[in-house]
Amino acid sequence: MFAFSDWCGTLCAHLTRDEAKKIILSRIWARDSKTALLILQGLVRRFMINALLKPGDIPDEHVALWLDMTDWLFESPEWVHNARGDHLDSKFVSCALTTFMCAAPDFSGVICGIDEGWPHLQKFLPVIKRAICEFGVNVTLYLGVTTFLKRGGKDLLPHPALAWLHGIVVSRKGDQKFWQANGETTVELLKQLISEKSGALTHEHRRVITLIADILIDNGVRGAGFLQQDLIRAG
Repeated sequence: MFAFSDWCGTLCAHLTRDEAKKIILSRIWARDSKTALLILQGLVRRFMINALLKPGDIPDEHVALWLDMTDWLFESPEWVHNARGDHLDSKFVSCALTTFMCAAPDFSGVICGIDEGWPHLQKFLPVIKRAICEFGVNVTLYLGVTTFLKRGGKDLLPHPALAWLHGIVVSRKGDQKFWQANGETTVELLKQLISEKSGALTHEHRRVITLIADILIDNGVRGAGFLQQDLIRAG
């Protein structure tokens, strides 16, 4: 099944948008959610690698097809019924991570497939924004947010992604389990932001970082107490 799934993703990268939807995707989407996800987990990752991450220009057809693929994920029953739960299907998690241009290879953590300065970032900003704001509220998928923003998404910090991050933090304000799993990675991300882009931080950005730190402190995240000190030292 994995070989077939990867092959479908490779084939989609060589077809037009209409051909890919008619020949491959519509047939997969017509299946029950679990069967569809079983095939899509390899398909979307392989399409991302072959059509979006290789050097060179990205045709508008591939961008549009990516929007079709990701729209299905955002609207899938697995997400609609389990968005804030702890037990998302692993196949859905694998698919959803690609919306951050990330993947989780076997026996390793989540990795981001793009670097800072990626020239195509703006083309995918609607998907990335939606992924951060929607998928980011899930305790498992939040790792995609921090992984992306620490690497390929650096160009979106502090604006506009700091506000998106703040929205997630507020939505999970009293969820200690969420922050036990994700608090320290959030601190690391904000420390990196302060260290590398202190000159770009406005008074409002600093206020938002302080608000985030306060929520993390209230949820027992140890490193959050040093963020205000880092802001002061950074000037």
